[in-house]
Amino acid sequence: MHYLKIFAAITSIFRQVQVQKYFLALLLICFSALSALLWLIDFYQLNTASRSLLIAGFSSLILLTAFIFVYFLKIFNLRNEQLVAQRDYQNLLVYAQAIEKNDRTLRKFKHDQQNILLSLQTYVNESQQPELQQYFQQILDNANAQLQVAPQFANLDLIADKPLRSILLQKLAQAQQDAVTVKLELTKPFVLAAPISVAQIRMLGIILDNALEAAKSATTPAVQVALFSYPNGDAELIVANNFATAPNFGHLFDYGYSQKGAERGTGLASLRELAEQQPNLLLDVSQTTTEFRVILTFMEAN
Repeated sequence: MHYLKIFAAITSIFRQVQVQKYFLALLLICFSALSALLWLIDFYQLNTASRSLLIAGFSSLILLTAFIFVYFLKIFNLRNEQLVAQRDYQNLLVYAQAIEKNDRTLRKFKHDQQNILLSLQTYVNESQQPELQQYFQQILDNANAQLQVAPQFANLDLIADKPLRSILLQKLAQAQQDAVTVKLELTKPFVLAAPISVAQIRMLGIILDNALEAAKSATTPAVQVALFSYPNGDAELIVANNFATAPNFGHLFDYGYSQKGAERGTGLASLRELAEQQPNLLLDVSQTTTEFRVILTFMEAN
């Protein structure tokens, strides 16, 4: 499997037009050097010792050229990965800004809706129609309930990283739509030592999705999210949820294991793989009889 991955990576690199040009140039240099070597041997009628010396020099040249080419491939691949990561992060920022804009628009619309309803309340109360008054009061109570959830998310503005703030806003809003009680513990500015990566956003998405899915099975669904920054540059993000039936903790990260059905348990397995690729991130998972908890620790790079 490891060799197949290496072969796939090399094949992907050689599909690049620039790499193909360099490779053709290398073959041309080697062919020219070999032709020159054969011509020298034939023209000067060199003895065995001279031939051996020339062949050794030619072989050294080939090895040196191959080493330089392999080094170039590594640099080229690294550069491509950096460009892809930069592009993904820029797309993530655009997505985060779109979510924030939509959230502000939605909040404004809800407040405008409440003001309009309040302005109509006097006319409804004076209508002397009990059924209309009762129905209107239900609408007003529902609008007020929706507006009351916004203040508990206001502290998300304390998160400096826009992509992180946006995914939390999106997932916590989804929790409320699914009638999951959300508790957000965030009282001080939350600052990461480095911008959050696309892979780390994927990890957080998996954690929150699993937390919401498990919590919905409980009698009183609840999810708690806490964020802490420390003076040494480290930061912690904690997600906890309750559940109806405790999962098998020993098989949580196995591919295919899930309480939702066969062949659906890929999220946590992917989470572990992503965590292993993050040098400055620690993943800690714990479970009690009533709660499942995940802690992401963002460490400052040495």
